[in-house]
Amino acid sequence: MTLLGFCEDDEYLPDHGTVVLRDVHRADGLPALGNELLGELATTALSGTVATAGDGWLHGTTGDPYQAIRWEAHDGPPGVRLGDWEEVVETPFHSRSGIVSLAKLTGGTYGDELDLGAKGLFRVRVCRKTAEDGEAGDVWLIQF
Repeated sequence: MTLLGFCEDDEYLPDHGTVVLRDVHRADGLPALGNELLGELATTALSGTVATAGDGWLHGTTGDPYQAIRWEAHDGPPGVRLGDWEEVVETPFHSRSGIVSLAKLTGGTYGDELDLGAKGLFRVRVCRKTAEDGEAGDVWLIQF
């Protein structure tokens, strides 16, 4: 397993208590999967307990303070010490462009873009833990 790349944002301020990572739109992207249940607004349970994802979107449940987020692309299942994290979930993610970026719930992507190395279906692991004493928010690790 090789780390293909990563991005970090130590001061991400979520909209409405939701961390958002989205596929970056590209004209040469793959078509939508055509499954209504994978649409970003398909359910009223936006983020599940920790996170959920679908056709070009990932939502994570959190509070409103700043969040520290690292998102990584790997060429195989990444290693992680699960005991270092309070919550871990894995979910499918479809990338039409092969590129993802942080976003706002009420708007498009912004900031650093991560090349996933391919377009198509991915398994994404979302890890979350409370920030250390004296720090606000949570710490996130999102691995594709």
